[in-house]
Amino acid sequence: LFVDLEDKRIVIFGGGRVGYRKSKRFIEEGCNEIIVVSNSFLNDFEELAKTGRIKFVERDLTKGFSDLLEKTFMVVPVTDNEQINKDIMNDAIKRGILVNYRFGDVFLPSIVRKDKIVIAISTLGLSPALSRFLRIRIEEMIDERYDTMLDVLSYIRKFLIDHVKDRDKREKILANILSDKDLWNLSNKDDMIKIALKYVEDKEE
Repeated sequence: LFVDLEDKRIVIFGGGRVGYRKSKRFIEEGCNEIIVVSNSFLNDFEELAKTGRIKFVERDLTKGFSDLLEKTFMVVPVTDNEQINKDIMNDAIKRGILVNYRFGDVFLPSIVRKDKIVIAISTLGLSPALSRFLRIRIEEMIDERYDTMLDVLSYIRKFLIDHVKDRDKREKILANILSDKDLWNLSNKDDMIKIALKYVEDKEE
């Protein structure tokens, strides 16, 4: 599930290293309204503040936090006080707010972005290290050929919808195109489309 966070309000409780990493990640995901709440903040937050998309609220959370949950899409309780984290999580759940916490309902996957291809990797919070390892391996594997193939498949898919009514046949054609090793070795998109269209012609016959 991919969610557009651009206009969503994210409240991060905790101004330490984890809170910083979470804030940076949400900025990278396009979130424009991030609020970080803590009684102190890591110096690294100063760089994130320059984006204009993050606000800071200095507060002793032992004295309350409920007002900060108003109109909030997701909370991230990562303070150094586990009881406060659980209290924030429980209050948020009662309000129907998503929670990114080890006992919550949202996990942030590692993301691979290569042009128009986005791949999410998650170990359901069990091993972030493995998620990062897999992300690096996949990034090394996906080169410009995949982006070109995506353009080819997008063109062929639209063509198939107009010319091949049988869904099973369409899926078979696309599978055959993806399995064509010679096609993957081409670099010119127009040449690839010409060869890919032959699979369509064969099915039409």
